[in-house]
Amino acid sequence: MSRFNQTGYVARFTREKGKPDTTLDVVGWHPETGDALVVDTATGQLRAAGGVRGFVRLDAVDTIVGTLPAEGWRAVWWRDGAQAVVEPIAGWVVTGDGCAYPIGVDAGEMYGDAITGLPGEIEGVELLPPGRELPDADPAVRAA
Repeated sequence: MSRFNQTGYVARFTREKGKPDTTLDVVGWHPETGDALVVDTATGQLRAAGGVRGFVRLDAVDTIVGTLPAEGWRAVWWRDGAQAVVEPIAGWVVTGDGCAYPIGVDAGEMYGDAITGLPGEIEGVELLPPGRELPDADPAVRAA
């Protein structure tokens, strides 16, 4: 499920037994009926969410109101408490409630993904501003 998108809503669907439920971003609203629209990935067309088999409900998510650059910022994960995994932060997504979420880039720099949660609340992730040295050990190890 998206943590945030442009419309502020996602559509939830149930699938056949044994298959996981699906969530699709609502990408717009039908101008005449007001129906929430989702992308039908099989046809590439917009469809009313309520007309897609398995539709359950719409859920609210944060809206994106802007982006900010993040030159020099990095996210650090600790593998087994000792090995640092460092990802550059490509930018920050700003949501309608004023929060900024870092967009991390995988080691191969092939895609970006939001690191959700607020700094200090992101489980196992430490955000390093430009110029800050990489810590010697996992924060949990340093505190012990």
